[in-house]
Amino acid sequence: MTNSTDTPHLMPDPAVAKPTAGSGVRPPARRLPALPDVLLGVAVIALLIFLVATGGFFTQTSLVALLSDSAITGIIALGMTVIALSGNVLSFSLGVTASVATLVCLATLQYGAAVSILLTVLVGAAIFSVQGLLIGALGANPVIVAVASLAAISGTAIQVTGGSTVQPSGGGADWLSGEVVGLPIVFVVFLAFAVIGQATLSGTTFGRRLLMIGTNREVAETSGQPVVRVIVIGYVIAGACAASVGVFLAVRYGATGFSQSSGGGVQYDYDAIAAVLVGGTSLRGGRGAIWRTVVGVLLIEALGNALLLHGFSTQARELTNGVVVAVALVVSDMRSRGSFQR
Repeated sequence: MTNSTDTPHLMPDPAVAKPTAGSGVRPPARRLPALPDVLLGVAVIALLIFLVATGGFFTQTSLVALLSDSAITGIIALGMTVIALSGNVLSFSLGVTASVATLVCLATLQYGAAVSILLTVLVGAAIFSVQGLLIGALGANPVIVAVASLAAISGTAIQVTGGSTVQPSGGGADWLSGEVVGLPIVFVVFLAFAVIGQATLSGTTFGRRLLMIGTNREVAETSGQPVVRVIVIGYVIAGACAASVGVFLAVRYGATGFSQSSGGGVQYDYDAIAAVLVGGTSLRGGRGAIWRTVVGVLLIEALGNALLLHGFSTQARELTNGVVVAVALVVSDMRSRGSFQR
């Protein structure tokens, strides 16, 4: 006799039995690659061809500059990704927070590099914790909060500084502009943040809750998830990322001023948004990955640097980023609606 628990695969399962001729059962259709993935693949190939044809792009100086620029945009984009995954669209005040953090870092260097960095990160985290509370606890519209925060932060910074230049009050942080094994320290920090972020997103309870809330906040609340706490923590992480960029900008540029005419760091938001969208993170929340944002950052920055090497102006690069963002928004929306399913 044969035990009923042994080798169950010997008995064919009618549900998965192969269709026979004349049975009227059609085999399942092969799933074709989603059109957004095809478009991304074509775009990457075209970009690589463009880079190869760009004289001076693959020199050591050019690549080091690319990695440094990618890290600055990338760290902000990581914070942007966390916000997007939580289902709260995007932020428009990470760049301006980075600029304010630069001022804080320069003004507090007199207390030592460690204290200055800590205070700067805490300021960025505090700024975004307020936004997280407004959205998480009070249910405020994230877009309105983002726009209002941009105006409030920039206005406060201009009022405090009077738009004047802030001089470094001390030293000790110059080592942050150095290199490790040939890589800029800022890029090493960016990679470390990305690895930690992806591990947190994929392997922790917080990461799973963040994706659940981004997918459907009401379901998450009904199931007893700590929605407010997760959203606030997500915004705190984003603020800390922006403040970290402020530290590196303070070391890179030294004395700086804050004014509306200089943009107040808004360009960092545009570049980060482009990177997040090109990486494929959904604006509807719940779908995306940190590693995808890293890829998006490298693609956006490589394109921008190549354009500059070809003699195009900074305005042309901004125009290109605008087109990329517009196309990525359309593709992201159609993907979320399932328009590209095969």
